[in-house]
Amino acid sequence: MSFLEVSQWCNPRSLLVITELGKVKRISCPFVAICIDAVGDLTEFRLYDVDSVKMTEQGKIVYEILGISYYHSAFKIVDQ
Repeated sequence: MSFLEVSQWCNPRSLLVITELGKVKRISCPFVAICIDAVGDLTEFRLYDVDSVKMTEQGKIVYEILGISYYHSAFKIVDQ
């Protein structure tokens, strides 16, 4: 898997998100996400630290957790 950096709204150390109140907020790595779909060695409904954010050449956002990249769709960011 190869990755591109998209500096307008995410970079390896932060990510722009929209809060439940509709406000744009930048969160910095590491941030906490809950696994909502068991993937790889990660357990469903467990909290994990996202160490880095990247994007694939196909435009998919991936989170680096414990040194392995996972698609962001398997996680929900825990409110910070």
